Amino acid sequence: MLVILIILYTGLNRNDRIKGNAFSWNQNDSITFEKGAIAYTEPFITPTLAEQLNDNEFQIEIELELPEPIPKGQHILTIPSADNNKTALTLWQWKNTFIAMNGDDYDHSRRLPRITTSLDSNRHTIKLKSSKGNTEIFVDGKHIRSFEKFKLNIPTQSPAKDEGSRIILGNSMTRENSWQGTLHRLTIYATDPLEENGATKPTTLIEYQFDEQEGRTVYDHSSFENHLYLPTTPPILGRSFLVSELDITRISYESAFDVILNFCGFVPLGLVMMAFLRSIKKPLLISFLLTIVSAFAISLFIEYSQSWMIERSSSLRDLILNASGAFLGILLYSLFTKLLGLFNKHVDGLNNQT
Repeated sequence: MLVILIILYTGLNRNDRIKGNAFSWNQNDSITFEKGAIAYTEPFITPTLAEQLNDNEFQIEIELELPEPIPKGQHILTIPSADNNKTALTLWQWKNTFIAMNGDDYDHSRRLPRITTSLDSNRHTIKLKSSKGNTEIFVDGKHIRSFEKFKLNIPTQSPAKDEGSRIILGNSMTRENSWQGTLHRLTIYATDPLEENGATKPTTLIEYQFDEQEGRTVYDHSSFENHLYLPTTPPILGRSFLVSELDITRISYESAFDVILNFCGFVPLGLVMMAFLRSIKKPLLISFLLTIVSAFAISLFIEYSQSWMIERSSSLRDLILNASGAFLGILLYSLFTKLLGLFNKHVDGLNNQT
């Protein structure tokens, strides 16, 4: 029982990875995102609006400064999708590389199309111009490259299907990829007029100038008035349950420690539970099955609970590691009992000789 309590405490403990929602307003009409910060709009991009933008041409202009020193991969802008972000539109940063893409191929293992350009820690204006035929990227007014037969798409299905998609700045929807940089301006607009419910709408979808210099609201200067909110304690914008994750930071000390902890943490459970069941005369096969099922159920309960916690993330990898650790505990019990049996047999032999 003590082993189970320790595992539950470790798995459900709210760590301090995310503290509050801290921003710094700057005198030059800009805002700096601190670690773990997130800003977001209410859902407003309906499927109809998203389809119009995707069928025509839209542009994203973002003026930013990368942090110094430049860290590893983090989300700058995200428009999440309903399919576990497999079609989300994401602008993010990997070291000194700015990346725009659809989907979750962060480590580029699937070689999905993406737009990239190198940046330094100075202030830059990036414009993405995406149409049916191609997508172009401009940096500080200079045309960098055209990506033929590739178009950025705004997701037509949001996580909250009835409400539409929202825009998230400075982080991912689950607050696992915070960006510690500075934003000066952000605009998204369409080339052609937009129509919804029979009415023509302006082409500018959002326009943030970050000139408030105080408070926890960034006002949208377009006629849509899709303001950004920066609450002290953000709500859970989206749950991720048993995510099959590919770490965009690749191998790091933190991820390696997490793997070791999830694997080794369940070894004592497998060992102790197997020993307990055998001590009460449960058959070997029944003891094995009960131990594996119990370890799996405890791990699944922890991962489900973590999906409701901002501070934690629910991972399929962790579930597999936990079950594997319990299996190793069962093997160690079997090895220990065999060695103990051989030792007792040897001792009995020596006693018989005397």
